Amino acid sequence: SSGINAEYGITSAAEEISKENTAGNLNSNEKKSKKKGKKKKVKFDEENSNELLSKSITGGAGTALSNLNIVDDDSVTESTTSSLQSAKEKITKLKGKFQKKMDASQFRHINEKLYTTTGEEALEMFSKKPELFEIYHRGFTNQVEKWEVNPVDRILQIIQKLGEDKVIADFGCGDAKIAQTLQNAVFSFDLVKHNEHVIVANSSKVPLGDKSVDIAVFCLSLMGTDFKDFIREARRVLRPKGRLIIAEVTSRISDITEFVNGVEELGFANLEKNEPNNYFVELIFKKTKPKENKGKFESLALKPCSYKKR
Repeated sequence: SSGINAEYGITSAAEEISKENTAGNLNSNEKKSKKKGKKKKVKFDEENSNELLSKSITGGAGTALSNLNIVDDDSVTESTTSSLQSAKEKITKLKGKFQKKMDASQFRHINEKLYTTTGEEALEMFSKKPELFEIYHRGFTNQVEKWEVNPVDRILQIIQKLGEDKVIADFGCGDAKIAQTLQNAVFSFDLVKHNEHVIVANSSKVPLGDKSVDIAVFCLSLMGTDFKDFIREARRVLRPKGRLIIAEVTSRISDITEFVNGVEELGFANLEKNEPNNYFVELIFKKTKPKENKGKFESLALKPCSYKKR
């Protein structure tokens, strides 16, 4: 994990959490036994709890615990146990807080990389380091929990209206929520096999025959620099008059009309354009004959998602 942290610019746990904890190094209080021959024991008051917490934050939790000489006799009071438990709870809480911060930071770095590479390059990256996908997925899941509306939930409603007999290709499926929710036949594609529903494939070349599905879905998954090839691949596997459903971050689209025109040039007709909130746009197309008259399709463009440097 140290290699991953270095590559993606992640600070260590000690550096991150020590910024939030200014208690400093507190000296533990030890009492000597008044009775000759009796073992030394630690007084587990609030200061000792904070010392244990401080040492654990800077990477010495094991040493801190091993150096505490706990005497198993009547002098270990209920207050002692309570103080130690309080310290452990603080440690657990801080570890969880740090893990979320680390996941969010690594998610941002990986996300930016996915927007600025081709689908093939992204597939190679995750093939070499599959743990990066798990980091990415955790970060994405944490982000989704903050949204008022999850685009995939709206897509599920659209598909349900079209009927259970429709065959679906879910490009960039993540945890394959569509396959796990609906009774339809669903082919779920992504760069890593997150669960048994997922088929590993680059979205520009999926293992499906021509005209084999009724609905193609891209839910926040037009990420590669070659995303136009993803849409062409979706058209290849769609049956005549099949539906293409795209949900995308609004900030990535400079001009929604121009973007729609660009998709239509690839062989689609726009049926619906919805903006359920200020963050996402939802587009539904029907497969038609391709136009592709302008060659470069300059109107079909998406901005990469970028983040402020912290």
